[in-house]
Amino acid sequence: MPTTRLTGAVRRNLGLLLVCALGLPAAALVFSLAQPERYTAEASLLFRESPADETSFGGTDIGTSEDPQRAADTSLELARLEVVAVRTAAALRAGLTAREVTEALEVSPQPESDLVALAGTLPDARLTARMVNTFAEQFVAFRREAVRTDIAGARAQIARRLAQLQPADAAGTQGQELRRRDQELEVIASLQTGNAELVQRASVPSAPSAPRTRRNVAVGLALGLILAVALVSLREQLNRRLFDEQDVIESLGLPILARVPGTRDPAARMAEPAERGAFAEALAGLRANVHRVDAGREHQSLLLVGADAGDGATTLAWHLAVEEARAGATVLLVEADLRRPNLASALGAVPRAGLNQVLAGMTRLGAAVETVAGVDVLFAGPAAPNPSALIESRALADLLRAARAGYERVIVDTSPLARAPDAIALAGAVGGVVLVVRPGRTDRGAAGRLSEQLASAGAQVLGVALNGVEAPRRRYAAGRPTAPASAVADP
Repeated sequence: MPTTRLTGAVRRNLGLLLVCALGLPAAALVFSLAQPERYTAEASLLFRESPADETSFGGTDIGTSEDPQRAADTSLELARLEVVAVRTAAALRAGLTAREVTEALEVSPQPESDLVALAGTLPDARLTARMVNTFAEQFVAFRREAVRTDIAGARAQIARRLAQLQPADAAGTQGQELRRRDQELEVIASLQTGNAELVQRASVPSAPSAPRTRRNVAVGLALGLILAVALVSLREQLNRRLFDEQDVIESLGLPILARVPGTRDPAARMAEPAERGAFAEALAGLRANVHRVDAGREHQSLLLVGADAGDGATTLAWHLAVEEARAGATVLLVEADLRRPNLASALGAVPRAGLNQVLAGMTRLGAAVETVAGVDVLFAGPAAPNPSALIESRALADLLRAARAGYERVIVDTSPLARAPDAIALAGAVGGVVLVVRPGRTDRGAAGRLSEQLASAGAQVLGVALNGVEAPRRRYAAGRPTAPASAVADP
């Protein structure tokens, strides 16, 4: 996207960009600040085989001699048992329930090791560390008690075998072997850790782990920017209006003849041709550029037409006629909008007759022309019942031919294309056509169709007059203001 179009897109969608780019981070900040602080403490358990796992009696394992991975998975599931959470809650005596302990703790294995991480999160930093350490201690104790219970069962089985032996056998080799096994199990029971050992205790966290305000704001900002770019791109793709000069050039392929700044009430200013400023200077630039395109042509007639109502073609046609009159040319402004004529009311004039009476043969051209501010004007007259027939009649072509013989410049204003195709019929009867486009309002498709239809009709489209653009800043040279460069543009 060219820089000018990118700048225009940003300017048009600045509100949307700000809402997305700042709204989401602000929402993330408010959400984070509304959350209570929470602290996370971590401890590590080491799972390893007990000596009792290697001791068996009568072919029956005392421990859990099994696949190492399966043993690790079993230990992990044991750490998640509710009984451990119940023991932890009872040992803490801090008002926590077993369910709250379970929800606050996360038990996860460490990759490629026999370590298991215990992570607890609570609003109280000290209580968090206590809970994690207490849970680890209760798990080790639970595992130790479970293994010692197994060993006690094995020793009871040995005692029963000894009691069943004959005195001679009990005093012999068999009895001695059973007593040796019993002594080994007693030693193992005293050394038993339950296959788990707390190798790293949890320390009191110095800073809260949640809410992560900076991260949330950063994520909100990133998502906001992505959303803003996506929405602006979608909006620009779906929006069918012509927004700026680059849009007009790319869509219509026509030169820009003038950039006319917007006015608060163009209709109210139509009777004030003496007012100077950027508006009048832009109209002077339009006149100069039209003459530059028409160099060498005399008595040139000109049609100004917009693609849609509100483009301002009537206003520009009037002011262009005023500029021609100021330059000393004889000029006739013909209001050929026979459907909704409004030029007379805008100028405060009460015409005696109009174009429709002339075309109907009810009066002559000279008798119907009114002079307003030095400009001869042929008003449309009352709305005609058959405007298409009058516009396409030979009488209108003859009238324009007669007008060109008596005036140095004939300027014609007509209905916008969205209202009627009159401009297409008039295009062949004039020497040149100027399209009037209002950036931000004129529909891209309507302007394109108008340009294509005029080209198909063989009309000579001179260029585009941008109406209602932002007034350029005036530059100063030697302490005096100069006309803005954009007021007069090369076609």
